[in-house]
Amino acid sequence: MTYTESDYGTRCVAIDYVISSLSFHFKKLYSWPGQKTILKFVEKWCGLKFSLRTLNRDLKRMAKEGWFKRTRRLTRKGINAGRFTSTLYTLKRKVFSSAIRMKKWSSRVLSFSRVPNLANNMSKRENKIFKVVAPNVDNLWKSALEGKPSPV
Repeated sequence: MTYTESDYGTRCVAIDYVISSLSFHFKKLYSWPGQKTILKFVEKWCGLKFSLRTLNRDLKRMAKEGWFKRTRRLTRKGINAGRFTSTLYTLKRKVFSSAIRMKKWSSRVLSFSRVPNLANNMSKRENKIFKVVAPNVDNLWKSALEGKPSPV
């Protein structure tokens, strides 16, 4: 299966979301999830499914583009000394600017404050009218019968 540039962009955002979410969850600027963990969370949280090879290709490209810094980790002690463990991902500025853009976009799209503010402004104007207008229709009829001008 061949992937296009737009597929790469979608996968890139999903991978960035997983790594930054794991980092922010532990209140750190770094995280070290395994590749299988990243794939599991991308599928669970973003609904995307792709191979381990595609993930490695995308991680390498994202590191070159400046999303994060990848540091290979080795075990230092015991029988397994010198064996590779999970990679350390240190977040860089591009991730934070991407997160800020996403936050601004989501606050604009998902903001429910726009409609109430508009409704609030409308209701203030209507409240001014209703303060002048009698709250009871009988009072309006009486004022019209007595020859007084209507309050509206």
